[in-house]
Amino acid sequence: MAKKLVTFLFLLSFNHYCLSNENIQFEQTTTYQQLLLDSKLYGNNNDEITICRKLTRSALNKIQKKFTNSEMQNATALQVQEIFSMIDSTFTEFNFLYDNDLSDYHFTILTLALREEFSFKYRYTFLNDYRIKYWKDKKDKKCKKIDCDQYCRIYLGITEMLNLPVSIIQIPQHYYLRWNFKNGTHLNWETTTGTLDHKNSNDSDSHVIQYQENYGNNYYPYEIKANEVISNYKTLLADNIFEAKPLISITNARELYASAIKSSYRRPDLYGNFVWLHIMNPELSIYYNFEELKELIDQEIQLEKDVNHYDAKACLYAIKGDFDTALTISNVGLKCLNDKNRKIEKAVIHNSCFKLNKDCRTNR
Repeated sequence: MAKKLVTFLFLLSFNHYCLSNENIQFEQTTTYQQLLLDSKLYGNNNDEITICRKLTRSALNKIQKKFTNSEMQNATALQVQEIFSMIDSTFTEFNFLYDNDLSDYHFTILTLALREEFSFKYRYTFLNDYRIKYWKDKKDKKCKKIDCDQYCRIYLGITEMLNLPVSIIQIPQHYYLRWNFKNGTHLNWETTTGTLDHKNSNDSDSHVIQYQENYGNNYYPYEIKANEVISNYKTLLADNIFEAKPLISITNARELYASAIKSSYRRPDLYGNFVWLHIMNPELSIYYNFEELKELIDQEIQLEKDVNHYDAKACLYAIKGDFDTALTISNVGLKCLNDKNRKIEKAVIHNSCFKLNKDCRTNR
């Protein structure tokens, strides 16, 4: 009896130890928090949450069968590659394919990427060996389309559950993942191809270098901190209002931008897009405050000197009726060499409007 009692107490103590050191659950991940945010904008997404939970669990099972927690925490470069490859193969088995059709924005939303299905087409490129083998005999199978940042958002939830040193890295028009080693070095993973990204591992991406040369700052590559992931996602959701087929309302966009601005997250265009939202939508007049919007666009210009930002500031003065100041600011902006969003033509139109004492609010 005493022996059984000792055994029972040992098992009870062991189970308590295991539970107290258990990794976080899916519902505690930033992935889940972003899906909850989606549910407020795109309706009931319980089915999509279920799919994501199953994908996450499948990836975890693969990794935990191969590696102990200690091995993962002290992983070598080859082990890191294998861990990431296991996650990539799981995405493939759940029929995800990267799509680079920039005219189709609906799959850039996490819930919609999990929800929508499409016929497989070879234009969905970036197939690594595992993907090629998987799809070889499944050409009539439906696939789900996903882009770089939504890949990263699901990867991050998986690595959070395993307490792995992984973060999302943002560069102009792109996101990828970084594994941070204890010695201060790192490896970058390109989710779109399911391969190690040796180019970005040295932060030598030509796009980054060109950005830094043009804008005179080192904002990129930007490592999105854990407490900034949700705010980053909010800004991307709100950005959809400026696309040809916005997926959310103007009011929703304003709320999302405002929430992100209150957080610690900062990125080029966050302030600018918030200001443009008020400039081009008179229905937000109850929120329109010249001084507050001017302060935000001034901060944006400090962050990066871009044609679009100067144009926004000029439009603020035009709406106020100060067309002389608007024209002066507009002329400065038109001399600016940086125009990453290709807004120079709109800025020229606005400049013409200011000369005629018109605010031109309907033409962004």
